[in-house]
Amino acid sequence: MIRSIFRIAEYIQGDDGYLLQHEYWLFLFNGALMVLVMIMYNVMHPNEVQKLYYGLGSEAAQSEGSWDMQALRSREADCERDAHLQDGQV
Repeated sequence: MIRSIFRIAEYIQGDDGYLLQHEYWLFLFNGALMVLVMIMYNVMHPNEVQKLYYGLGSEAAQSEGSWDMQALRSREADCERDAHLQDGQV
């Protein structure tokens, strides 16, 4: 949203506007916000936020129509199968 407002202001001012003449605003409202988002995603992935929001045992988080939950169940099944194979080989 902030980037969109910045782009609108930049467009309204034209090619010789203040924002285009002073590049640090571009770095602040484009680069710094992107770095902040990358840091946030490294701390907590959006899928983890969704799990916390809906709760691990809630019906909404475990709905069959959810692509994330289908992928999670598939990974869990693969891990269980691998664990059984390892137990059989040891």
